[in-house]
Amino acid sequence: MSNKIITLGATALTALTLAGIAQSTTSFADNKQPQEVLQKEGVNTISDLSPLKSLQHLTKVDSEKPHESVEQVLSIGGQGIGGYSDHSHDSGFARISLKVKDHKLSLVKGSDYQFHWEGWKSSKYASIKLTAPNGTVLYDQAWKGNESVEGNGYQKFGTFAQYDLPEGSTVEVYHAEGPWHRFSTNNDVELKSKLGKSGYTYTYQMKNNQLVLQSVDGKKVDDNQSKNLFLNSNLKVGRKGIHYGIPNWTVAIFDMNAYQKLSSLEDTYLGKCPINNNGTYDTGSNLYKFEDNSTLYNVGSYPCDFIGVNDATHGVTIVTSDNNGRSSCFSQAVDTKPGQKYHFSVDITPNKVTKTDFSDGSSVSSEFLERNFMISCENEDGSHLTTITTRMMKKKGNTYSVDIPAKSNKIRFYIFLGGGALGVRGFYSAQINNLSLIEK
Repeated sequence: MSNKIITLGATALTALTLAGIAQSTTSFADNKQPQEVLQKEGVNTISDLSPLKSLQHLTKVDSEKPHESVEQVLSIGGQGIGGYSDHSHDSGFARISLKVKDHKLSLVKGSDYQFHWEGWKSSKYASIKLTAPNGTVLYDQAWKGNESVEGNGYQKFGTFAQYDLPEGSTVEVYHAEGPWHRFSTNNDVELKSKLGKSGYTYTYQMKNNQLVLQSVDGKKVDDNQSKNLFLNSNLKVGRKGIHYGIPNWTVAIFDMNAYQKLSSLEDTYLGKCPINNNGTYDTGSNLYKFEDNSTLYNVGSYPCDFIGVNDATHGVTIVTSDNNGRSSCFSQAVDTKPGQKYHFSVDITPNKVTKTDFSDGSSVSSEFLERNFMISCENEDGSHLTTITTRMMKKKGNTYSVDIPAKSNKIRFYIFLGGGALGVRGFYSAQINNLSLIEK
């Protein structure tokens, strides 16, 4: 099959131009933006836990939602293949992926292997259907379990077809093992589990330059029941004057070992560190490198205070400052209803940070300990509501969730690496994304 580019009536140039303008003018204004959507299954309830009394208020950063285009990826995988030491062919590795950005969808071939060796030999295992707003079918392909993706031919991997997707276009993906990991996305919160559970047939519509999940197995998504109360839930970075910041979130550093109160901290900024040819970042005191090649942003002026941002996965890495117990901290206040329960969830994964000392060339790597991840919640008046650790949360894969009862009209969340009343003593890191708070 030869490469093909299929263009519809929508003007891709206009979409790209508007996206570029929006990206170049991202600013920090009031928290007035559409809320994101989420629902997760799995519930634990937090009632009244011991307060972390040293935590007080962080001053709120006013900001405006960034409008940059974000790539969305839907991956259709199958059975794993043994013998690959790099785990690149573990169960669920993609045979074909759909990559969507700026109203364009690319079909990407990832493998010549068939989807399955044991089942679905005479029945559909996976399918993709793309439809234009006027009903014209752009692409419609199904595969049995013992079939493979043809694309442009044997061992010709990568993009083999592209389609323009104007506003209102639909994308339908079926996977016989869709509820599990063999169908995956780069944002399962929005693209797979928005209904609180996954299924087999996922229908998306192009809205505001993004695929939006409309239904799972024919059941429509009710946005009114699954509003994500966190703004900028993927912690996307935006401009803050000559520096950077995370819109809708306060980013700060606090030192629990010094019994520092968060109320004493001032709003700070992020400084993007230049990258060296070998992928390391020079902060002026040490060289740092993230395992997933995240970009390093200094938090404030102290060279050992920083976070990592992976623009591709939208993961943000919280890091302690070497061994002195200082941790980066994210904070946001959300509107709540007294007496109402809210379901909180977050994805937490390891992301090792390697530090090389300039003086002697020695290196040390950060550790990942689940128990160090902490969330402190305050009521509207600043009084303590609850402190949550991962041991209090339900774990499903990399997603941790818990129910929180509101006692006031607002809850302010503080997310950091703590490890107890005296903080952490060591070099630790944890990557987070897909933050969600929804009304039960």
